[in-house]
Amino acid sequence: MNEFCRVASRAAIATLLLYGVNVAAAPIELSGRGVYHFASASGCPAGGDAAENADCNRIAVDLPAAKAEVDTTSRQIRFSSGPVGKDIVVGDVLLQGSGIATDGQRVPLSLHVLVRRKGEQWEMETYVHAPVEGNFSQVSMDAYEIVVRDGPHAHTIMAPAEVGKLFADPSLRKRLARSVVSVRSSDSGDPETAGITVGLGFGKVSKSLLRAGFKATGTSSPVGVDQAFRSGNWEIKLDALSSHIPRWVVQRELFLFGLENQPVLRAVQDSGFKKHDALAFGARDGKGYLRFNGRETPFDGAVRSGHAFMQESFMGLILAWQRDQSLPKS
Repeated sequence: MNEFCRVASRAAIATLLLYGVNVAAAPIELSGRGVYHFASASGCPAGGDAAENADCNRIAVDLPAAKAEVDTTSRQIRFSSGPVGKDIVVGDVLLQGSGIATDGQRVPLSLHVLVRRKGEQWEMETYVHAPVEGNFSQVSMDAYEIVVRDGPHAHTIMAPAEVGKLFADPSLRKRLARSVVSVRSSDSGDPETAGITVGLGFGKVSKSLLRAGFKATGTSSPVGVDQAFRSGNWEIKLDALSSHIPRWVVQRELFLFGLENQPVLRAVQDSGFKKHDALAFGARDGKGYLRFNGRETPFDGAVRSGHAFMQESFMGLILAWQRDQSLPKS
């Protein structure tokens, strides 16, 4: 169903473009649970599908009865749903761009906004994703207004002017995010075994939750993420370092990256990660596979899931940047 929605969404966008400016100004309507992509006018990070690299902004709709609209002309995104009985994620928005880091280099950036609802109350959680620490200037990112709607009533939960401020003001980021995610390199040596460890908290009070890594296989020399995908020999691996990763977070990641409802991942889908669980997916000579705790099955969606993970997750963003920085400079 997710793939059907994705294809239908792309077909709708292509049709709008063919019929001229007046029609193209109409908002794109997204209805029901699914993951949808639309074009970024501010560039895309490495790791995406080269054929669809411009469509790296994302909206996810989590609830079957929820709806979202994207108006790329007025730069407005609208969510609607009926009241819900518990605190739940209605959907999210991911915007891609870049900015100047404190050392002067331009780096890929993304803004992730979770849209939540409890009863009549709407809330949001906002996260800035970057491959390096610090504040950023000269940010280039599509500045959308995010609006939530109840029947005829609507209000803005994020104004376009806030986008740039989030990357420049760490105090604002802390106020808007519910938790502090820490990331450190797992291995600074061989780029084929390098990875990152994700935790919650700072310094000595940080608790390691997950280790993530990307490697190219079948090559004797280091290659970039895009080249690894083109070769058909690569692997993404996630190792659970704790049993305390929130189950809803794990389930949502499976949903976002096309791993939901895979039989080999049934235990993860039902209960989340347990400590020492190991999930990997990738390709050998172009044939996709999915492996969990040593049990491996064919996986036709590996390339699509791999591109999505490396381009849209904060872990993939960091892994792709670290790998590209480790390559010999031409």
